Parts: sequence; C-alpha cells; structure tokens
Amino acid sequence: MSRELQYDSQGLTGHTILGLIVNATLQAWNGSAWVELTASWSAGLVSMTEDGTTGVYYGDMPGGVDKTQNYTVFYFDAAVGDATISQAVGQQDYVPNVTVPSAADVLAGVTYGIAASLTGTLSLPAAGDVLAGTSYGVGGNASTGTLTLPSATLVLSGTSYGVAGDSLSGSLVLPPVADVVSGISYGVGGNGSTGTFVVSLPSAADVLAGVSVGAGTGTLVLPSPGEVLSGTVYGVGGDGSTGTRTDCPASSAVYGTSYGDPSSPTVGTFSNTLIQDQIEALLASYGIVAAPSVDLVPVAPNGDLSLVAGVDYCTALGNLLVFDAGDWPNLTGATVSLTLHPNSGGASDLGPIAGTVQSAGAGNQSVQFALTHAQTAGLSAAVQSGGHYTHTYTLEATWTVGGNQWAPPRGNASVYAM
Repeated sequence: MSRELQYDSQGLTGHTILGLIVNATLQAWNGSAWVELTASWSAGLVSMTEDGTTGVYYGDMPGGVDKTQNYTVFYFDAAVGDATISQAVGQQDYVPNVTVPSAADVLAGVTYGIAASLTGTLSLPAAGDVLAGTSYGVGGNASTGTLTLPSATLVLSGTSYGVAGDSLSGSLVLPPVADVVSGISYGVGGNGSTGTFVVSLPSAADVLAGVSVGAGTGTLVLPSPGEVLSGTVYGVGGDGSTGTRTDCPASSAVYGTSYGDPSSPTVGTFSNTLIQDQIEALLASYGIVAAPSVDLVPVAPNGDLSLVAGVDYCTALGNLLVFDAGDWPNLTGATVSLTLHPNSGGASDLGPIAGTVQSAGAGNQSVQFALTHAQTAGLSAAVQSGGHYTHTYTLEATWTVGGNQWAPPRGNASVYAM
C-alpha cells in the first residue's frame, strides 16, 4: 500500500471517507478516464481507510493515474449524502515525490515535468562525429557513430589525436623541399611547403621507343644483335643484348673501303681487282665465262649459290650472301641460319652460320650472311660438270617466341678451289 492519499479529519472517526482526484485541467477521474466535473465521476471515488481511531484516513492513487503529475484530491463524508464538490469536507494538494532531470540532461525540444513546464536542451552529436561502431542516444543505441580516424602513418609525426585527443600519435614524415620537384606544393593544407628540386629529364631520343618520359615518349630504337659487332654488350642497363656481327679482316676488305666502328673505322687493304681477276681466272679454268658483275654476286637470281674456298664474303667486299625472303613468313623476331652439305655425303661442310634479317615483315625482306675466308677454306671444292652441283644448302628460321621453325626447300651450291 503506497498511501499517496492522506486526509486528517480532525477527530472525525469511524466515518466512510471517499477521495475524488481532480487534475490540473479540472477533470475528475471516473475510474477509467478523465471526465468533466459535470459528468458522472462517482465510480472513480477512492475509499479511504482510517488509521485506527485517529481520524486520519489514507488511500492509494488509482493505477490508471499518472503519479508523476500534480492533482487536487477532494474528500467527502459518505454520511453527509451524495458527493458533490460543494459537499467536500476537505482537500489535499497531491505533489509527487519525483526528482526531474535538468534540462541539459533531456533531449532538446522534449517537454517534461509538472504540467510539461520544462523543455530539454541536450543536443546529441552527429553520427559523423562519433567513432565508428559506437552506439549512443535514446536507450543507448538509437544511433551509431560513423567517424573513422586516419592511421598513424597518414598523420604528421608527433601529432596527437583520437579518443581524448591523445590516444594516437602520427608517424608520417614529409620529405624535405630539396627532395621534391620544384614548384610542387605539399604538406599541411596541401601547400605548407614547396619543392625546390630541379629535375633534368633525358630527351626523347635518349629513351627507348614507347617508354614514357616526362610528358612525352621515348624514340630511341636499338640495333638488332646482327648489326652490332660480335661480343659488344649493349641495351638496357648496358647489358641487355650482345652483338653477333662479324666483320671481315682488313686484308680481305676492298682496298680503301672504310667499315666497322664509325668512331674508329677499319680500312680495307685487299685489291678488288686482284680478287676479281682471280675469280675470273678460276672460273675460266673450269670452262666458265661470266661477266664480272655476276662473278662477285654469290647468290644467283634463281637462288643458286657459288662460293670460292678461302674467300671472304662480307659487306666490305660487296659480296654478302643475300637471299630474297619476300615470299617467306614474316621474320619479325626470328633468327636465321645457313648450312652447306656436300653432295658426296657426310657431315656438313659449313654451319649452321647465323645471319641477319633485313626489312623484317616487309615485302622486300631478305636474309644476309657473312663468311670469313677461314670458314670457306674448309669447304670441299670440286669441279661442276654435267649440271651437277658440289653442295646443297639449307636456310632455317626460328622464332624466339614460341620456338617455331620454318625452312624453304634446299638450294644448290657450287664450291670452287682458289
């Protein structure tokens, strides 16, 4: 029993005392709802109990009435007759024993307290200002924070931040201005410092073709290994490729002809007239008469090959072995080789000898081979007679990517002794 209702009758003992509860808007409790005083409210009268014979009566506030509000309770003596306000024998101002929160502890805009006379002023932070995953607000979970703090590596070294302002410390170190490209702003606010480092970019002609340099693209094209002197290392890092070209000695190059390294060229000392005379005399000894312009071209238009044992075939002499490859597959990325086989049987007399591809992929692509006199000296020489050749030769192409191989039909070759 709560005994919220109390009435001291000043010695009136043994009576039936009834209490009528009236709210701040002068409505009476009828037992289930608030009604006007002019309506029927007798069903809401609370029967009071006397404390012994003291004349003090008490009762409980009905369950349907909000005990946190202020009320006036009118008391009636049933012995007087029908209960009307004018017949009340006493009254009590009911003030609840409630401690209301301060306005700063109640959400802004919420009214509360006696007759809703107070309004809260508490403002909650936005979710973006609360650490991600933290629940807060009404009931402790009406909202969830979304604030994500940066990692220490993204915050300047020595900067304290986070919970309570000092739970974390940044570790980011910015470069000195001398290490940042001139004119570049960076740092606090994106412009705390300006770089002073002056970058010297290479010209496009000094950068490999297709490689980006500054705002442009490199245009440098490296020669193929067959165009670089054998044993010469060059390319990316200075060792990306090794040359395979072999130049003939000066004694085998036409007299006065400069060739080889442009910075230190080799000058031929061999008499072109002498070798021309020797070849013509040699061919004549076999009963063959040919124009000089043909004698020095070892590969005939029909593909037949004529060689003289012990003679150099090279750029300087103008007698490189050049084979038309216009109807071959695209030789881009391929290596080529030449091998000579004696018709008498046995192992190859020469090769395989590595050659170079010219104008790869074009309609006039060709393959070229240089032979030294040391290489041709080992060839088996014999007399060509009755349309029979001393050797056959094979050409072969191998592609670096995929390892595919291709070879045209074998060709005929004649080798003559010097």
